[in-house]
Amino acid sequence: MSTPARRSRPIFRVTAFVGCVAVAFYLFFALGKVPPFRDVNPFGGDPYDIFGSLGFQIALLTAVITYARALRLRHSPAHQTNARLILRGNIVVLSAILISLIADTIAACLSPVSASYSAAVLLWALVLMLVLACSGIAAVTAVFREIRTVPPPRDLTPADGLEDLRHMAHYYLAKAAALLPRRFLARLEHFRIYHLFARLPWLCPRTHPWRFACALGALAGTGLSVAHLQEGLPPDLPTGLLITSVFIGFEFAATILGFVLLGGYLGLRPSLHLNKRGNLAAVFSLSILAGCGMQPANPLISAARSGDAQAVANLLAHGADPNQRWGVNGWTPLLHAIHKNQRTSVEALLAGGADPNARGSHGMTALMMAAGYGDAEIVQVLLSKGADPYAETAEGDNALVMAVGGVPDIDKFTVGKCQAQTVAVLLKKAPDLVLKDTLHGRAARLAARSGGCTDVLALIDRSSSGAQSNRGQV
Repeated sequence: MSTPARRSRPIFRVTAFVGCVAVAFYLFFALGKVPPFRDVNPFGGDPYDIFGSLGFQIALLTAVITYARALRLRHSPAHQTNARLILRGNIVVLSAILISLIADTIAACLSPVSASYSAAVLLWALVLMLVLACSGIAAVTAVFREIRTVPPPRDLTPADGLEDLRHMAHYYLAKAAALLPRRFLARLEHFRIYHLFARLPWLCPRTHPWRFACALGALAGTGLSVAHLQEGLPPDLPTGLLITSVFIGFEFAATILGFVLLGGYLGLRPSLHLNKRGNLAAVFSLSILAGCGMQPANPLISAARSGDAQAVANLLAHGADPNQRWGVNGWTPLLHAIHKNQRTSVEALLAGGADPNARGSHGMTALMMAAGYGDAEIVQVLLSKGADPYAETAEGDNALVMAVGGVPDIDKFTVGKCQAQTVAVLLKKAPDLVLKDTLHGRAARLAARSGGCTDVLALIDRSSSGAQSNRGQV
């Protein structure tokens, strides 16, 4: 039978519950990113973190549009075509959450978890999220199993989804009618999506859905870069533009990929008339490629990243290799510890025989990484244990280049930041170390100049002058 009016209320309730699960999942993901949970999070590193990052974005965005459709169906039972789209939306939300939670569970099982209160809270939160996700699956199954939904039209566009969101906004604003001007409510009543794009017809979501998706991806990236400002303003305009372009590029690619894979299924774009098996094969292939980055946890790496110096010392005493490479970047335990800013782990590894000059798969040494992050204390520790300040990558870059120019690491973006203390520590150990006239060397100097790092520029210019005056001397 088709969806009767009496079934619209249970559909709305189960969709609201799934939306609450999506919000809870976002809060769970955000919890693992703040101290003290961040330092003991077994699923806070890649590739597990990728599943969570993409999962909560897909879940939240899909939950909002699905809730809007359920609300519209509740007040207008004639919108029976929304029922199948609501079912699909709930499936996408719960699938994104469940896949991310499975990845987190694998990480928790493979990684040694710290015996701390914070770690226990994370694990119990993971259990709670699994219970909520499974409850959502059971609730959706119970509500929709007896409903024969009507297939939605094949020519839906983002404009239809925006219209559902407009209806939701109108409903809740009407609830607050006593607090809002009547003129505003009257305009909202007669507002339609095409009014919004009357001056931008080339971007209209009904006639140009793909252009609209591209613009939405660029807008999402811009919003992400603005949110990044909470960590502080960039030192200059070029650095700010670089950060913005990185965020826009990432969100743009993610939006277009999501529009291709899920847009038709969720009724947000016209059908591409593609083979369904081909679509499933593409999704499966992407999942396999993402899963290839997973590997069993390494106790020494986990201890080094979490700052558990005692565990590091115990593992090394029982034969663990302090110079093994591990992870997608081929980092040594020393590089992993520096990446997480764990000085105690660095000291324990060096005391246990770690080679301070061992390189990752891309030629990065521990000293280069610490210098790029501007961690003068770890740089000093590495130099005192024999780290070579003259070591270079295949491109001819050394630790001085990293310290002067910074690194565009998304976890710790230091491009354009004045790391004078780190530069001074390097030049004290190697007074004749110079900033080479290479592409990266010139870029590092430009970053320091743009950031107003006059003290850094004075240090490297003094070093260059000293090196030139010593030429020809025996």
